[in-house]
Amino acid sequence: MFSKTFFPVLICAVTCCVTLAESSLVLGPNVTQPCVCLEHKLTTKKALMMLEENGGAGRIFLMEQRGIVYSFSPDFRNKKLFLNMTSLVEYDANNVDERGLLGMALHPRFSENGKLYTYSIRRFNHVLYAFVTELQEVSKHIDTSKEKLLMVIEQHNDRRNGGQLLFGKDGYLYIFVGDGGQDSSAQNMTSLLGKVLRIDINKHTVVNNQIRYYSIPEENHDVGGLGEIYAWGFRNPWRCSLDSGSSTGDIFCGDLGEGKQEEIDLILKGHNYGWSVKEGHLCVNQSSCNLTGPEGVPIFAYNHSEGHGAVIGGHVYRGQALRNLTGRYLFGDLFTKTYLHTIKRPVGGGQWEEDRLYYCDPGLCPCHAREAVGGDYVLSFSQDRQGEIYLLMTKSLHPRSTDDRLLKLVPPSHVHTVCTASSLYSYWTSLACLIIAITVNALFMEHSFVNDIILNTIVCRSK
Repeated sequence: MFSKTFFPVLICAVTCCVTLAESSLVLGPNVTQPCVCLEHKLTTKKALMMLEENGGAGRIFLMEQRGIVYSFSPDFRNKKLFLNMTSLVEYDANNVDERGLLGMALHPRFSENGKLYTYSIRRFNHVLYAFVTELQEVSKHIDTSKEKLLMVIEQHNDRRNGGQLLFGKDGYLYIFVGDGGQDSSAQNMTSLLGKVLRIDINKHTVVNNQIRYYSIPEENHDVGGLGEIYAWGFRNPWRCSLDSGSSTGDIFCGDLGEGKQEEIDLILKGHNYGWSVKEGHLCVNQSSCNLTGPEGVPIFAYNHSEGHGAVIGGHVYRGQALRNLTGRYLFGDLFTKTYLHTIKRPVGGGQWEEDRLYYCDPGLCPCHAREAVGGDYVLSFSQDRQGEIYLLMTKSLHPRSTDDRLLKLVPPSHVHTVCTASSLYSYWTSLACLIIAITVNALFMEHSFVNDIILNTIVCRSK
């Protein structure tokens, strides 16, 4: 009934349909170097964090440096004002500013108790402080006048404030504090500056006849110094993250250097990460490079002479779309415009291996993921509960920049794809796949083995 050439043609058509619809891993057949594509999810204004609610409505939260937090539905729609702290935080909307609302963490049981935690720079009696506070959502509303102060940490200038908050796998809250502009504070164990702090926010205590809305974990006490200290010797830890796929609860940080090196640290309890005695792997003062306590050696460091100068800590990739990156830590640099860094711990130990992950040429990307970076700056990274990674980017470091973006990393396509403004290409591709599927079913319904093979091969979906 059919010619001998019909089957190859049909199989070719089916293969074409699959090729058009599916995406490759990071390194596809038409990609000469590892690269990723960028999908636009939201337009932002100096956003520093994206968080995802665990349970409940599964809301997405976007935190902006000026003190605003918006909520979105899981599909990034239905934008609503969630939290407004603009009247509380210190932030200059007319000049480049490192202050503001710098960190936020949702309680592990946020969907039940509505509790969240913020790290912000504020002015009190003409002095700058880092405020760590607890807020609570009640009936879809947050009353900032009822916030609870966990701690306030005096800052010596308006830079190097740190600001990350996160919950570890142990359930404790980790607080990442910069040296506040005072180099020596990072090695001073009677100061909270230049430290990673760990506290238990589920147990309150009374200290000096005042209620303290946290307690100090018993395991902290063998570190020495103030009880809250978990690790020390940091200049300005900017963007730290928990590896969700790690059985040991690994926490990674990017720590900004001063003039020589940027570093990535794996945070270990009771370790000294060097500043201001060391910067990365280098001694600040060649005449003295002795550290107290176990040294926290950077797992990766790079020189400013390479053209970089401000590390942006990222995340360990644990998603499904970019499987070649599984287990690799992705991070960036504020002044690197064409690629991201990835590092991975080699099997059996040894020095961490570094590779560059470039931004793909748009012609290699699916039609929905053709955002160009251009001269944009990476401000921060975020990760959803599926392990996929997002970039928070700005076109200008000036606060008035309003065309900032939240971009999702996605894999490149198998083939060069022609896209139209109306996305008709994707529409007609899907329609062609559907017609082929119906034709196969009609022609071979009597030949079940052929029907099963071909229909199980066809993958048609709109991009």
